[in-house]
Amino acid sequence: MPRINRQTTDVDQPPKAGDEKRAGDEKGAFDRLKAALTEAFAAPDMACQSLTAAEVIARNRR
Repeated sequence: MPRINRQTTDVDQPPKAGDEKRAGDEKGAFDRLKAALTEAFAAPDMACQSLTAAEVIARNRR
């Protein structure tokens, strides 16, 4: 019978220092994104305006 080589996964490893802080940072970023998307999609269609790609790029550079 052939032997199966078991590879170590992250689940098998003890948590590293800073993992909790990193997880909190990711949760905060996710919560901010979720709030921004909720606000954007809650706006009525009349509040939307057409933008060109150049306008979007210029807006995001600010």
